[in-house]
Amino acid sequence: MKLYHFTIIFAVFLLAMIVIVEMRVSERNSMVSANENTEMAFDNAVDAAVEALSANTADLDDTGRDKAVEAFFTSLYAELGILDEPAAKREMELYVPVIAVTGSDGFYVWYDAVYTDASGLHATERVWSQKIPYSYDDGYFIYGFSSGTTATIYDYNKLLDATPAYYRVDVSQIMDFSMFDELIHAIPAAEWTSCLLTNEELFTSTKKTVIASTLEEYLAYYCNQHNRAGEMAGMTYRFQIPEVDGSMYLRAISGPSFLAVFQGYPITGTDSVYNRFAVSNAEVVAGTIYTIDDAHNYHREGCSHIGTVVSSAFSKEECAKQGAYACPYCFPNTGAHQ
Repeated sequence: MKLYHFTIIFAVFLLAMIVIVEMRVSERNSMVSANENTEMAFDNAVDAAVEALSANTADLDDTGRDKAVEAFFTSLYAELGILDEPAAKREMELYVPVIAVTGSDGFYVWYDAVYTDASGLHATERVWSQKIPYSYDDGYFIYGFSSGTTATIYDYNKLLDATPAYYRVDVSQIMDFSMFDELIHAIPAAEWTSCLLTNEELFTSTKKTVIASTLEEYLAYYCNQHNRAGEMAGMTYRFQIPEVDGSMYLRAISGPSFLAVFQGYPITGTDSVYNRFAVSNAEVVAGTIYTIDDAHNYHREGCSHIGTVVSSAFSKEECAKQGAYACPYCFPNTGAHQ
C-alpha cells in the first residue's frame, strides 16, 4: 500500500472522529440548554407561587394556599409550553409529588390522597393536610414553636396550675411571664438548664432542629405516599425527598413560604430527568409591574432587552396567562431560592 493510501485512510478516520466529537458536543449543549430551560421554568413558577402567597398572607389557611398552587402550575405550564395541552399538564403534575406552604407556627402539605371510589376502585385526589405544628416535648411542657422567641406551651404536667392549660410565652422575657413565680417553684434550680422555657440558648437550638426535622419528616412521608399514585398512573420512577442542609428548611419559618419538589421530569431530547427542591419565602416587594413585549417575553422594570411593549401585568401568573415567557436576561438561572 502506498503512502498516499495511508494518508487518505488517516484523513477519513480523523474526519469521522471530528464528526463524532461534534455530535457529542451538540448533544451535550442541547441537554444543557434543555436543563437550563426547565430550571428557569421551575424558578419562575416558584416565584409566581410566592407572589400569590404575598398577596394572600391573611388568607393562608384557606384560599391563599390554593391560589399559590394555581399560580405555580399556571406559570410552569406556560414556561414549558403546555398551557393548552390538558394531557401534558396532567402528566407534568405527577412529577410534583408534594408542595408545602408554611406559616409562622406550622405548615400544610399538598399531597395525593388515595381512596376507594363508588365503583370500588382506587383513585387519587390532591388535598391539603391539616395544619402541622412545630411541636416538642421536653418532659416539662409541650411546646408549639413559632418565629422568634415566643412559643405556646401546654402544661400537661400541671406544674403551673392544678389543671392543664395553654400559655403564650416569650422565652427572652421569661421573668415577665405571668406564671413566673409558679415556674420557679415547679422546676428545681438544678433542672433549669434542661427545661427549654428557662434556657433560651437550648430553646433556640431545639426549635431549629424541630422545625427542620418536622418539615423533612412529613414531606418525606407524603412524597413516599405519592409513589402509590405514580404506580396507579403507570410510572416506575420512585420519588423521595432529597437530602438537604437543615438550614434550607429554616428559611420557611421567617414568614409565609412555598416549598416544592419537582422530580423525575424528563428533559426534552435527552435521557436525563430534572430534579429540584426549592424553598422560597414570601418576602417580595409589593407593587411589582412586569412589562410584556411583542416577543412574548415579560421583563422587570429597566430591562434593556424589552421589545415593543404590548401590555403589562402585576404578577408572573398574569404574565403566564397572557402566554408570556420570562426574559432570560431579567430572570437568569439563580439556583436554590433564598
